[in-house]
Amino acid sequence: MNTFIELKEKLKTGEDVSAYVDIDLDHRIVLAKQGLHVEELIVYNEPRVIKTLIRKGYAENHYDEWKNHENKYIRATLANRKYFPEHFIKDKEPEVRIAVVKNFPEYLPEIIGRGKHEDIAAAAIFVAQENPDMDLLHKFLETNPNINIEQRIALAKYPSCIQALLKSDDEDLIRHLIWQGQEQERYEEWKHHYRPGVRLALATNGYDPDYFIHDNNQDVKFEAFKHKPSLLPNILNNGEHMNHKLVKYFSRVKIFEDLDLVKQFLDSNPNIHHPVKLEALKLKYQMQTTETSLIEKTMSLRQQVENNYYAFAKEWSANRIFELLNAREQLERKQFLDNLDKLVAASTNIMKLRSLVQDIVWGR
Repeated sequence: MNTFIELKEKLKTGEDVSAYVDIDLDHRIVLAKQGLHVEELIVYNEPRVIKTLIRKGYAENHYDEWKNHENKYIRATLANRKYFPEHFIKDKEPEVRIAVVKNFPEYLPEIIGRGKHEDIAAAAIFVAQENPDMDLLHKFLETNPNINIEQRIALAKYPSCIQALLKSDDEDLIRHLIWQGQEQERYEEWKHHYRPGVRLALATNGYDPDYFIHDNNQDVKFEAFKHKPSLLPNILNNGEHMNHKLVKYFSRVKIFEDLDLVKQFLDSNPNIHHPVKLEALKLKYQMQTTETSLIEKTMSLRQQVENNYYAFAKEWSANRIFELLNAREQLERKQFLDNLDKLVAASTNIMKLRSLVQDIVWGR
């Protein structure tokens, strides 16, 4: 029988298990968890066994000896169990000192400015505290601590800390402050920031679109346009990426609120990678700007499509029209026309429409 199974069975029945002490480390850990044959286990001086004993609260008579153990993890385990804080706060290893401060925040000043690990640990404590010592927190931040962005953002809830936090010029922190509407007095300075992500955050929040429409980053320019659509002429013929964004922008609605803007864009003869998307937008514009004649009103769906007239799609978004046109591109003309009623009905759900197209292609 496996010795582990034997050991567990004997532990259940309360039989003598002393014979298992000398087998190997794993067996000794099992015994340490039970607090059995402790003195015999300690003879091996194995860190994993000793840590197990400490965590379980056994062998307390050895703790004073172990506080100077050569293994830092044993010392850290004792510190985590709140033993000897005044001793361990002076330990040479940051893991041990950090363990002290986690349990005894009054020792926090002892680890400030001592390195990255302790900076992160100190910041975590400040973040977790409901009412941190602000003088101490300011002192900590003045050391320009090496802390992570999540901690910087969390500490930015204290207005008096922001200036010190901004010394890092961290893009994520600045963007967070912009999204929170904080530090608006810095926006004029930040609009010239070398990182496009900062400028994008400002533009997305609607700050100074007349300035950002001339930015060298297309995403920034586009956000400026979204907040002030009359700036459209500034981004026409600005490359395929911008054209694609404009097609997507105009294609999302069922009714165009500003037909002149759409016309300006279409008249610029935009070039995009997926011409069917542009065709859908043109059809949508045509449907919204053209009156349906009496004859056209009597046409069936098939007759309309055969004449490249989509009056039935007048209330559709260009996105929905695109999905129908995309189905047309994947099917033979006869397949498309023969199944048009089904395709139109399915077009309210993109996945349903795409599934139907595959069924038609494969004759299912």
